[in-house]
Amino acid sequence: MRFLSLGCLLLGLACTARPQTHGELAQPAPVAQEPVSAEASVVEASAGEAKAPVVEARLSEEAARVEVLLSKLSLEEKLGQMMMVGFGGRELDEAARAMLERFHVGGICLFKRNIFSSLQVALLNDAIYQLFEGKIPPFIAVDQEGGNVIRIDDSPLLLPSAMALGAANSEALALKAGKALGEDLGLLGFNMNLAPVVELNLNLQNSVVGTRSFGSDPDRVAQLSKAFIRGQQGAQMATVAKHFPGHGHSAIDSHKDLPALEETEAQMLAQWGPFEAVIAQGLDAVMTAHVALPKISGDHLPATLSPKLLGGMLRGRLNFEGVVLTDELEMEAVSGQYSAGNAAIMAIEAGADMVLIPWQAQKKEEVFLALHEAVMQGRLSEERVNVSVRRLLSLKLKRGMFAPLPPLSERRKRLGGNRALEAQIAEAALTLLKNQNQLLPLGPQLRLAVFTQEPALAELLSKKRSTETFPLSAVLQKSAKPNKALQRAAQADVVVVGFSSARQLPALHALAAAAKKLVVVVLGNPALLKGLPENVEALLLTYSYLATPQKAAARALLGETETPGKLPVAAGKFPIGHGMSLRKAQEKSKTN
Repeated sequence: MRFLSLGCLLLGLACTARPQTHGELAQPAPVAQEPVSAEASVVEASAGEAKAPVVEARLSEEAARVEVLLSKLSLEEKLGQMMMVGFGGRELDEAARAMLERFHVGGICLFKRNIFSSLQVALLNDAIYQLFEGKIPPFIAVDQEGGNVIRIDDSPLLLPSAMALGAANSEALALKAGKALGEDLGLLGFNMNLAPVVELNLNLQNSVVGTRSFGSDPDRVAQLSKAFIRGQQGAQMATVAKHFPGHGHSAIDSHKDLPALEETEAQMLAQWGPFEAVIAQGLDAVMTAHVALPKISGDHLPATLSPKLLGGMLRGRLNFEGVVLTDELEMEAVSGQYSAGNAAIMAIEAGADMVLIPWQAQKKEEVFLALHEAVMQGRLSEERVNVSVRRLLSLKLKRGMFAPLPPLSERRKRLGGNRALEAQIAEAALTLLKNQNQLLPLGPQLRLAVFTQEPALAELLSKKRSTETFPLSAVLQKSAKPNKALQRAAQADVVVVGFSSARQLPALHALAAAAKKLVVVVLGNPALLKGLPENVEALLLTYSYLATPQKAAARALLGETETPGKLPVAAGKFPIGHGMSLRKAQEKSKTN
């Protein structure tokens, strides 16, 4: 029974209690309650004074459990709790086992290099649980955001993207998405999702943010973030909102360099509205961003290492008391200026609780030894270490991580039950930006030529219409012979292009010159709207290149579904909130 003996011994839990699946939305165990805010306590007290002592007793009980756990840990084990690491391979080999045990790690982050399928990663996670049997269970984290940040792609819910939810602008859908995703990840043995992205998308050219953000409007992003997080945490999935303080208007990728934002404190406070909202609701954890804010901090320290931004703003101004996890310390924005060991110490000094070092083996060694030396030399006090470890243990208790998982055979039976939600979100997000002369929906008499590198769009259209399909790359093939693809484009009544990368712009412009009528389906970031040919007659946006949004787009082109989405960012010539109804176009076409 994984972790159960430790839980019964140290926490006074009933050993006969029913095991709880991480993704199960049942009545939570006593150690898995949501935090109670001061506001909630006041409401409870006003409803009945007798409730207040119950709330206080429960919180005191949880704090006592944390202290019992903390008292059993050596300094080395405490420092290990403050490390989230990664390892190579799809199995827990001897090298990985030795590393995890040596550093007593508090968290493990799995990436695509570790994941081949849902079954394989569930077996891997079970092996991790077995390795830590009788010890403090680790966070087993993953970036399963949706859109272009997906690590497991065969069974769990695949969200089109956060921006697709922003276009749908439905708190109900965001709540369902968070709940379903949390349930699916829990069934695979994960207990932490590094999602959602809560920051605003204020610069479409920033490749770090893109469609990972719900949009650019603070109120819309706040409401959707709150709903998503409420759903995911309600499914007992530890939730990490990212990336504080946000990338602002910068276009620099912090994986490659340090962005220095020009925003003032007043401007950033407006951008922090979504963070403030989810913190007030009761957020588990925040991930930092490697960005500098010199007009606030007075220096060019990355926020991850900045006491003024983490301790002063996040902890002090926004009153965040949960776990602060750094982004990868191996990203160039940090590693280009600081050693991993020194960066880890600085991050803890600034207010972080856990540092993420997922890639290089020597960096993990360096961080562990540096933290230990910092305590031995008095740079970090053990009490400061205890503050962070208390937060980490408290979150693990709150999310029920000491409870055993049911057998994988039982969990697999429930996996995949949430996939129907993908189409619902994809269709709700469809945004029709242009429909000149009511070209859409495409009539059955029209001969279509479809050009795309993404197969699902072409496959569905080919099933229902007279269609020739070509890869976009065929348009630019160099040959002395006439280009067959361009010839077919010129002969078709309508050319449909699935456009998913700025690298495809030359091919798109070549098709625009040949086509009688041109329909463009943007399969991704609204930034792709920049530089489109002027003669595009119909323009549809999906916010994702995944198969389900492609199929939704194909159905919309044929008039089988509506286009209710509204642009959640300003893009190209189109303002935020723009979006046209395909149904109205159909009705207008019939009356004419």
